[in-house]
Amino acid sequence: MTHPELQSRVRSCTDCYLDPGERVVETIGSIPGHLVHFLSDSSHGRIGICHILPRGGSAVLVLPDLYVFKVVNSDSIENPSCHLERIDLSGLEFAYCASSFSDFLYRFWIENEIRFVLTDKSKPRSFTTLELEYVEHYAANKPRDLQVAWQF
Repeated sequence: MTHPELQSRVRSCTDCYLDPGERVVETIGSIPGHLVHFLSDSSHGRIGICHILPRGGSAVLVLPDLYVFKVVNSDSIENPSCHLERIDLSGLEFAYCASSFSDFLYRFWIENEIRFVLTDKSKPRSFTTLELEYVEHYAANKPRDLQVAWQF
């Protein structure tokens, strides 16, 4: 995930980047599984987490706290519970972004590429067939759905 070639293929117009985090956190309670970090913004204000479910399914969540990073000085963080090895998601503030890691990553990638076509005047190019089909699908069927990945 940190390889420069992969980083360059999953570009972000909002300064996000692929980032594997530093640890896996177990989730307990009514939503069991494991949290695996995969995407950060430049300020670590919001982070993308893949919640891997016990039977192999996954969902992408956005969490406001840095649960998947090692904490050097827990006195300096706002939420001291975010350095725990196991957490209960019930009652925590998080946003649900996609029903699977692959769905989220595809949408994140293609929506950023579309945005680059529209805004990057230094390297002008036309839309690819795949990008046009994506835009046409959402323009005709679900205009509000284009905003989901951009919430990150």
